[in-house]
Amino acid sequence: LEPWSSVTYPNAPAVTNEVPGPASEVEGNPASPTDVYAVVHGESVNSGLWVSDNYGDAPGAAVSFVAALRDDTSGQLDSVETLVGHSSGLYAGTFMGDVWLNAGAASNPFTSVFSEPSGNRIMSVAVANAGLGYVMAEDSAGGVLLYQTNFAGSDTNLSGTLPAAAATSCSCLRSRGRCGWPRCSPRCRVRRRRSGCTTDPPRPS
Repeated sequence: LEPWSSVTYPNAPAVTNEVPGPASEVEGNPASPTDVYAVVHGESVNSGLWVSDNYGDAPGAAVSFVAALRDDTSGQLDSVETLVGHSSGLYAGTFMGDVWLNAGAASNPFTSVFSEPSGNRIMSVAVANAGLGYVMAEDSAGGVLLYQTNFAGSDTNLSGTLPAAAATSCSCLRSRGRCGWPRCSPRCRVRRRRSGCTTDPPRPS
């Protein structure tokens, strides 16, 4: 068996282009199979997004991860909270309330495809297809918000449909609709809040 080794910050004196810091998210981009993305909490970049176009491998003595860029000339995409890989591309939700998409290769910049109206933190993103998805956000008071989006500016606030208990994440339940076309029904994981703490709801006996 091969031993585990770091591909962003290898413990080797001759390696160059290291990305120091702990990683919180790692995700591949199905739209560009050689690309691997990682969120690294470094000293100079807060939750910065890095990408390797070589499956994350470090060829020779150089780390293959480089900064993943935005298309608005603001440089590296940072404050990333969640990553979702889909056949339509790699989606990144941020603390600032935006969802960014890279539908191409590692060298392509990310474009903004969703913005939470109040800039609330993105908790999770569920993608049904390139034109349908669900975004969960959290406001400053800990309230949960749920949106349906086409990732092109048409968003519907579904927060009123959520139960009184706090949802913590959402995903798509895939099924077949009329004529055999796939459809997505959002499924949300729910936790109840009690006395400032979060606990799982009781399981049915």
